[in-house]
Amino acid sequence: MPTAVLTKWGLAQLPPVTRRTIFFDRDLVGFGLRVSPGQSGAPPVRSWIVEYRVGGGRAAQKRRMVIGDASKLDPDQARREARALLAQVELGADPVADRARSRETLSITQLSLRYVTDHVRVKRKATIARSFASLVRIHIEPRLGSRRADSLKRRDLAVLHAAIGERQPSTANRTLTFLATVFNWAERYGYLPEGHPNPCKGIERFKERRLERYLSSEEFARLGASLVLAETVGIRWEPDPNKKSSMRRNRKTAA
Repeated sequence: MPTAVLTKWGLAQLPPVTRRTIFFDRDLVGFGLRVSPGQSGAPPVRSWIVEYRVGGGRAAQKRRMVIGDASKLDPDQARREARALLAQVELGADPVADRARSRETLSITQLSLRYVTDHVRVKRKATIARSFASLVRIHIEPRLGSRRADSLKRRDLAVLHAAIGERQPSTANRTLTFLATVFNWAERYGYLPEGHPNPCKGIERFKERRLERYLSSEEFARLGASLVLAETVGIRWEPDPNKKSSMRRNRKTAA
């Protein structure tokens, strides 16, 4: 592989390429610039990369990782990032494998819907499953949907709770309780690392007003008439034969 001085001045001196080529830095081992020729007269595509080996000896595997687009990161920024990654390798890390594992982690939307599908639909009523799915679709996905579940912090959930609570305090509380359950389930079944902290813990819920309903004049009149009838003539009560009651069960047991 060719080497070059990967500075702003050095980039201007690079020769044109006819196929994908990596120019490795002359000073920082493993740091390089990957250049691909542009198509149909377009300028070449340049990406900063870092290359390293995992393990020692002849069996050591070579890893190559893209740091970023050279049009967005200047040489100094890319070099600093490469030094940091290579330092992790010296300490035994494998940044390529870590990135792959990170991509495998579910987003909070994916994790929430998996909880609804694998747990709620199997063990609870269908109406509850539909209610939870609505919480995900209406409140969670628009605000946090693309975020990786393991990246969420208490601050993220507190902001979500407050945003929903501006108009719907009870829904905000229900959403937070739902997510707390999702994180507990995910940690228990291996979707998150064992001991992963639940970011919903410690967030204060909104105080909810209990709804009180008063009888209308017409309802009061019907209630009064029923009470008078019960105290004078009496109201005969017959159990519904289609429903099981404790009294009926007791009678059968006594018989």
